[in-house]
Amino acid sequence: MAGPTLAGGVEGPGIIAWFPWYNQGIPMLGVLGPDCLNRAERMPAGRQDRCGPPLLTTLAPGRYQVSMANAAPFPTIEDDSGSLVFATAIGSSAQCFEESVTVTDTTLDSVFRCVDPTGADVETDFSWSFRADSLDHPQYAEYSPNFAYARVAKDGTLVAPESFNPIGLRADDVLALKNAGAGDYTVVFKDLNPLDASLEPLLSPYNVVVQKTCLDDATGGAEPDGCYRTVCAPVSWTPGDFTTWDTTIDVRCVAADGSPRDTSFRVFFGDEAYNSQGDYLGGVHHGWANWPFPPSETGCHVLPEFPSNSQHESPVVFPGYGVEGCREAVGTYHVNFLEPSLSPYSVDGANFVVSSRSTDGTHCNVGQLICPQGHGACGIPNTSPTTRVVVTCFDPSGEPADAQWTMNMAY
Repeated sequence: MAGPTLAGGVEGPGIIAWFPWYNQGIPMLGVLGPDCLNRAERMPAGRQDRCGPPLLTTLAPGRYQVSMANAAPFPTIEDDSGSLVFATAIGSSAQCFEESVTVTDTTLDSVFRCVDPTGADVETDFSWSFRADSLDHPQYAEYSPNFAYARVAKDGTLVAPESFNPIGLRADDVLALKNAGAGDYTVVFKDLNPLDASLEPLLSPYNVVVQKTCLDDATGGAEPDGCYRTVCAPVSWTPGDFTTWDTTIDVRCVAADGSPRDTSFRVFFGDEAYNSQGDYLGGVHHGWANWPFPPSETGCHVLPEFPSNSQHESPVVFPGYGVEGCREAVGTYHVNFLEPSLSPYSVDGANFVVSSRSTDGTHCNVGQLICPQGHGACGIPNTSPTTRVVVTCFDPSGEPADAQWTMNMAY
């Protein structure tokens, strides 16, 4: 796989990179694969070059390394820089998660692992994404402060170099709290509200995605109480508004045996894509949805009861489009983007993050991306009239299970 996606003109404001590995080999439809985007002239001194495209190495079945030249995180500046990695399994019941991140000179090496419900390594299709941010080095345009993210260590310590809040009104603008119970955390993004930030009030309660990491945590490995099979979930959140200045997110982590477990995780909050692609006066090429209903709720739902949004190309020309959520079967949900023109530019042109909101060890993935059946670049005949993301959820044994969930797509 080589070359940028057709959406390669959609940049930053941070370094963004993605490696989609799914929908390969569909007859008559091309795949365009991974890319990394930055602005050479806006990089730090000594690094004023383009970042290299992500290169994939299979270290062993189910263990992968993505390497990128000149994509290392920016120089650490207190409260003004950060980075994150997300990895999501596609088309299987596997769990994918970070295992290590190293930097050699300016080359980033991200190792992630995918395991089956027993915790054994397993090959699977996946979606891998990366971003690196710096208020001193915006890559495309100045930051829209309508998002924030954090990594929290298993003991509740904020990993500040990997956390980012672009508002910048105070020194400590991301807080992590370890609550009394095991696996019980709260993350606070200071001043993230429609007044101080650029959050759109009509999109409240916005979107949250959480993913556990096993960085520096091999404890228990694939055992039922080990990190490999643990699930971290955004169980609730309170967005900042005109009276509640800060955004607060509660996260719970649970092992496969059902016991609460202290585990490191990453959390993203915002009203656009988790990589904040931007152009033409706003965020573009994204969609998100939150399933807030009882997990087995039947029927299809749209706004205002189904929090969701989607955006294709210029927000000025193409304002946010409607999204429909439907439970199709046990553990299977369809997220239908109702505007026919909203479509990725290739069958592997989208990347995803999905979070279960359950606290019983149920985890959620993407089962499939289906483009509009009439779309010449990625449409699959006799499938869906619009873009569809299939969300699939599984209990700790790998059986389909209903769950509440959140999903964020960038393309």
